[in-house]
Amino acid sequence: MADPTSEYVAVVAIDFGTTYSGFAFSFNDKRGEAGIHMNREWGNEEGRGTLKSPTSILLKPNKEFDSFGYDADDKYVHFERGEEKEYYYLRHFKMKLHKTKNLDRTTQLTAANHKNVNALDVFSLSIKYMKDEAVKSIRSSTGDKNYGAKDIQWVLTVPAIWTPAAKQFMREAAYKAGIASPDNKDQLIIALEPEGAAIFCRERKMEDFTDQTGDACIYDVVYRPGLRYLMMDIGGGTLDVTAHDILADGTITEIYQVTGGAYGGIYVDKNFVSLLENLFGSPTVKEFRIKNPADWLRMMNDFEMKKRGRRAFDDKTTRIVLPRKFIEMIDSIKDLTKRLKKSCNLHDVEILNNEYLCLGPKTMKELFDPIVNGIVSHMKGLFDRPALKNVSCLFMVGGFAESVILQEAIKTAFIPTCKVLTPNYAGIAVVQGATMFGQKPNIIKSRVMATTYGFAVHQNLILRSTTLAKSILSKAKLCVKIFLLSL
Repeated sequence: MADPTSEYVAVVAIDFGTTYSGFAFSFNDKRGEAGIHMNREWGNEEGRGTLKSPTSILLKPNKEFDSFGYDADDKYVHFERGEEKEYYYLRHFKMKLHKTKNLDRTTQLTAANHKNVNALDVFSLSIKYMKDEAVKSIRSSTGDKNYGAKDIQWVLTVPAIWTPAAKQFMREAAYKAGIASPDNKDQLIIALEPEGAAIFCRERKMEDFTDQTGDACIYDVVYRPGLRYLMMDIGGGTLDVTAHDILADGTITEIYQVTGGAYGGIYVDKNFVSLLENLFGSPTVKEFRIKNPADWLRMMNDFEMKKRGRRAFDDKTTRIVLPRKFIEMIDSIKDLTKRLKKSCNLHDVEILNNEYLCLGPKTMKELFDPIVNGIVSHMKGLFDRPALKNVSCLFMVGGFAESVILQEAIKTAFIPTCKVLTPNYAGIAVVQGATMFGQKPNIIKSRVMATTYGFAVHQNLILRSTTLAKSILSKAKLCVKIFLLSL
């Protein structure tokens, strides 16, 4: 692939996540992490000022774009006249591409109002919003209002474990959003999320990682030629794992096929919902979700923020704000105290001041256990593979990797077998690394094919080389069901 500096003013990487999304950009006269810019103004109007925006989109009743991210969330939760029944609100919709086997341009998504909308439209409108915001940022940085999407090398990140169909779907959504085109495909690079993270980590110092000290560069400590490592990208929806070797020229080669699964942070949220159903009854929770979608979103957003903290790990209670209407509903439940006692330890779960659902550390950790145990089990299986016996380091990146509970579980399971490193601000590792990848796309030397393609053929029977275990057509002397590899 040609060096993008010869054609484009800047590289913009869009990290389209399950829970949060963001973009980063770098002008092509500046290389490395120091030259990367990120939008730090997401949610500024609400006093948030984060590096990423929620992956939420709100469409008007006619399915035209209304708002994205914090703006979409805030508008949706402030509907008071039943507008939520007409507007299309969607979040966590990225997982649809991972779960859908027969993905195509007609695939549908179901919004919060239980109505369907075309998936390609939702993704393209979301990407268009991120594209337009990135162009605004570049124009603001340069003072030149003439810069447009055509002047930019675009990078769009996708999970490595996605199918070719899902990756192509994202490319087509980007085309529809005004990024590149079928006639100019090279202007859009589809980057694998853990590869972007690997490029980010190699530019960091040891002190940039949790519980590490020193100003030695990671490249000199872990990324030396001949050393092998695993990169775990753990986001809101999926776990992506790649295994790399560093070659003598500093380029990266994949040594084992990409693996992973549905082990993201949103499954902790689902366990929280199951806990609410156990505590207050499924009919009550379902009725509240249907009648009060805005209040439900507020409560789930509060849990999303609290689960990222370390209170449970430090054996402290986590408090979730219960909406007033939810309190009113559960007040009508007979024998609520008996239900709480039956569902859990009363000393570990309680309702405080008729306002907070207080989850003790034991209950909070149990919400993480199925996902964390699944991740640990998956990683242990990888370390048993002969090709990965000499792995010396394991990196954790992605939004869910910021969870202290998950970090400690991985350290407990794999130290001292290998070193475990998590960069500070692990949630932005992918998008910043993808920007670097856009400047140096040839840094990835080779990959291992996840699947092998070929043809079932009949071949002439040669007793010396063709296994007799195959079925033989006696008259024609042909061997059937032979797999002919296609390269």
